[in-house]
Amino acid sequence: NCTAQELTWEASAGTGAIYSWTTVWRPQMPTFEVPYVAIIIDMDEGWQILSNLVGGEHDAVEVGMRVEVEFHEMEGGF
Repeated sequence: NCTAQELTWEASAGTGAIYSWTTVWRPQMPTFEVPYVAIIIDMDEGWQILSNLVGGEHDAVEVGMRVEVEFHEMEGGF
């Protein structure tokens, strides 16, 4: 709902709970390994973020499951 142009970075503990999820079985591109789990996370600070589940089994995911950020360096400096 916000259309503000003045965005700022906010610190986060990097923890939250899964609000919603889906298991993807058909990759968008051949480089994607399936299955993978796309998740929406209710962050402890009160906002939501879209991510993917890393280090968990796709059939063990449930709403309310606690998660913690895990960064992975990617090609191209990301």
